[in-house]
Amino acid sequence: MDLDRIGLYGRRLVADNEAGSPPAVAGDVAVIETIWDRIAHTLSG
Repeated sequence: MDLDRIGLYGRRLVADNEAGSPPAVAGDVAVIETIWDRIAHTLSG
């Protein structure tokens, strides 16, 4: 579920960047970082 959310926000990040919206890009990055911080320890690799 969280990896799906990262994918969703990754797509939003691309769209927001293409739209030229730095505040939206920053928000997308913040969400991705928060999710990643929460789940990184659960991934093997």
